[in-house]
Amino acid sequence: RVARLAKGLGIPVIYYVSPQIWAWRPGRIAAIKATVDLMLVLFDFEADAYRTAGVPCRWVGHPLLDETASDGEQEAFARRYRLTKGERALALLPGSRALEVSRLLPAMLDAAERLHAARTIDRVLVAVAPSIDAGLVQSAVDRRGAFGARVTVAIGEAAAVLRASRAAVVASGTATLQAAVIGTPLVMVYRVAPLTAWIARRLVTAPHLALVSVVAGRRVVPEVVQEEMTAERIAAEVGPLLTDARAASAMRADLARVRSALGEPGASARAAEATLEWLAQGARRG
Repeated sequence: RVARLAKGLGIPVIYYVSPQIWAWRPGRIAAIKATVDLMLVLFDFEADAYRTAGVPCRWVGHPLLDETASDGEQEAFARRYRLTKGERALALLPGSRALEVSRLLPAMLDAAERLHAARTIDRVLVAVAPSIDAGLVQSAVDRRGAFGARVTVAIGEAAAVLRASRAAVVASGTATLQAAVIGTPLVMVYRVAPLTAWIARRLVTAPHLALVSVVAGRRVVPEVVQEEMTAERIAAEVGPLLTDARAASAMRADLARVRSALGEPGASARAAEATLEWLAQGARRG
């Protein structure tokens, strides 16, 4: 809406981070063409779609590639949460919205408890997004009784949680790409209200829900969604990634290929450069 308003006022529009037209409502590209002077995209396959439609476009890569950490920072994280060397940790990333967390976290914790009871894991690390009230997550953990003592809640430290874990259960979204960039094997989960799911099945055109699989062009991680998202199914899917070195290694290889497909570090700097180039060209035209 802001872009449309700006265009109507004669203000050029450069749009950084494309709407997900590849996932749903691809017909929006006509409105984008009429509104946007330059589209800056995170994924190479998005650029192909825009160029085919005649929308000026530049692929700049993904800013997740700029997320780095030194050995010292990771060691400090381990000390802060008293992680011991060789401890088998499972990461849980339940989403960035309160409704997501309330729908996903209970089953994720149930699955983790099953894996702990089976002596598959020693520790659970829950990454809480900065947008979430940590009390919501901590109260869910506290209700777990004795098992809750094996669960650590870390706020705003998703990357460190993923680096410290042998595998992860991740809510659908950008966090799946974050796991891929770091190289942590994962299972993607998601659940919405039944009516929302009914509508989504009629609107979503992408063959995969996990962003890592969308980028790869094929299913590279398990997708456990809706009525299939039970503790039993989650535990069954993530278990081999914790116990089978060959399965974990194969997924890490797939995730490394996804990381390579995201481009090189410096996405936002390239976006700024593309903007300056476009403005300079406009000044010459004017």
